[in-house]
Amino acid sequence: MEKKQKKDISKKVLVIVIVTCLLLVGGIGTFAYNMYIHRNDIINVESKDDFSISGSGLVVTEDNRSNISQDLKKANKGNLVVRMTQGWVFTDNCTKSNAYLGNSTRNEAPVRFIITMADTGEVLLTSPEVPVGSCIENFPLSVKLSPGSYDVVVTHQLMNNGEPYGNVNTAATIIVK
Repeated sequence: MEKKQKKDISKKVLVIVIVTCLLLVGGIGTFAYNMYIHRNDIINVESKDDFSISGSGLVVTEDNRSNISQDLKKANKGNLVVRMTQGWVFTDNCTKSNAYLGNSTRNEAPVRFIITMADTGEVLLTSPEVPVGSCIENFPLSVKLSPGSYDVVVTHQLMNNGEPYGNVNTAATIIVK
């Protein structure tokens, strides 16, 4: 009887091991398939977390060299590559900041930035057109806000002869001190 119980336990363990292996192989296969399908996607949102803006923030190694050359392609017509920092802090009645918004060299046209309050839509800033490869940084807001944390929407508009023809909205949080 004891032999039969050990044999039953061995069968159960074997079944559990086989099922676990099948699930693992299926998960790895799904991951590999998704990576293959999306291998040529253009990265449309770039984020700079360190607030430094000199250089491209791109580190090229032997492992990522071929991927980076694909990522540096120009954005398709009407698409927009976003460059911005996070963790914006505004001081001195919103006249100074650590904020950065850039028009990637991968874009095809100037970009205008519009920052609005997420809850009310109140416009806090409308930038002039920013040429390809240029940026605005450490900019003030056109509205004075009380100290606190605010959710905002940053609209990045591609411009053609003064008219917007494509845009991307991103969410951000600003801190006013």
